[in-house]
Amino acid sequence: MRKTIAVCLGVGVFLSEFGCGGTPFEAAAQDAGAADPTMNVEYPPAQRKPIGASDELDAGKDGASRKFGVVGNPVEREPGFSVADAGRDADSDIDDTEPLPNAIMIATCETEPDELAVPLNALDDRYCDTVQAKAYRSDEEGSYEVSATYDWFIADTTVAVILSLPGKEHSGVQRPSVMYDVFWSEDPDVEPETTVTVCAQPKTGWPDQQPELCRTLPLRAVVNLDAAWCFSGATFESECDAWLVVQDGRYLTVDGDGVGSVYGRYVHFYKGEFYYEATLANNGFMSGTVTRTDTDPHELIGTWQAERMSP
Repeated sequence: MRKTIAVCLGVGVFLSEFGCGGTPFEAAAQDAGAADPTMNVEYPPAQRKPIGASDELDAGKDGASRKFGVVGNPVEREPGFSVADAGRDADSDIDDTEPLPNAIMIATCETEPDELAVPLNALDDRYCDTVQAKAYRSDEEGSYEVSATYDWFIADTTVAVILSLPGKEHSGVQRPSVMYDVFWSEDPDVEPETTVTVCAQPKTGWPDQQPELCRTLPLRAVVNLDAAWCFSGATFESECDAWLVVQDGRYLTVDGDGVGSVYGRYVHFYKGEFYYEATLANNGFMSGTVTRTDTDPHELIGTWQAERMSP
């Protein structure tokens, strides 16, 4: 039975900058009380959901709601897909007569991302460093998911590796691990980088002389700032305001409602009416400037610094 690919609404500029706070395709741990992250809805051929419909998944985390989808355009259409149960066998409910795939869609916590950003020693319950591939076919009947298994490859295993769970080596969901970050790199201003490639294999195998169907995505190793930090300087009330920084991929949540990101050694985030920028001296200390965003032009307030309080 084919599963229709439903297009998802595009992610706005704000989420493109600061990432998504929703539920992963596959996570080793989930927040208590979080909604079920799986959506595995099947439509009989006579009742396929038309291209242009959307699926919304209640993320159940931080009260946020998230729309997942991966954009492709093989026939001037805009298909997306709903989140599938990562632990389900890829070919468990589709018969041998299913058509061959002609495209692969990729998602992390973003739709068709430009990269896979993986923090060093990332916690297991983070989402943006998890990558999902979906084989699909687009033809005169529309765009729909088709059965496949997946082979994954990382170009430079000195930068990153994929450590699959037993029996999940050919799953459509994988979570790479990086070996080092920018502070261990030969160039302290450039994040270690390689590529991750996924190739889809149809259930019945490829016909003779059929070319492989693969997708490749840049993979970058990111500094891990996930910890409690001691903030001080302009806008802070003491010599050590303890703020928790939560990191997902390269996206940051600071003290609950601040949002930002880390690129190489550069850190920035918005919190309230303030915009903070900093440079990391190492993975445990950063310093920079803060400006007000509710003035025109933005007013420079002063300098600030933060030191990691926990590993």
